[in-house]
Amino acid sequence: MRLMLLINKVAERVQEIVKSHFCGYEADISQFKFLRDPWNFRFYEVKMIECPKCHGVFTYYYITSNNQATEFTIKIRPRKGESNA
Repeated sequence: MRLMLLINKVAERVQEIVKSHFCGYEADISQFKFLRDPWNFRFYEVKMIECPKCHGVFTYYYITSNNQATEFTIKIRPRKGESNA
């Protein structure tokens, strides 16, 4: 019984590891800066985040279904006149 409770607690605390496509920095999503509140796009939860190392901005799409996690990221280009340093 104790083992099942431990397994359930571990399963609930799944870490979302994100990798910056700008500099290659890889860490838990909690280490990244959230630029706006998450929103839903179809069946994805979307988060706009900024890399703490290079300050590159990208969107992170995440879905969990049938105990399988699917995720991908999309780079966001800086607008004209802005730098992404």
